[in-house]
Amino acid sequence: FEHDYRQLHTRLSTLPDRLTYDCMVPFGKLAFIPGRIIHSNEILVLLGDNYFVERTCKQSIDIVNRRMGNIKENIEKHHK
Repeated sequence: FEHDYRQLHTRLSTLPDRLTYDCMVPFGKLAFIPGRIIHSNEILVLLGDNYFVERTCKQSIDIVNRRMGNIKENIEKHHK
């Protein structure tokens, strides 16, 4: 999980640098279609139990940092 959160942190740090991004959007389980990300500073964050909240990239980075800290603490507890 830690590696995934680090990649997410990196992406969230650079996402607001541009207003739009061209990307491939999943369309079903087997297909992708060309699309565009707009409003690149608006992120939906899963809080748990299927609850989502809209946050800025900076706020999302803070959440990612807290989650990474929790993961590190749990790993250290289990290694003792």
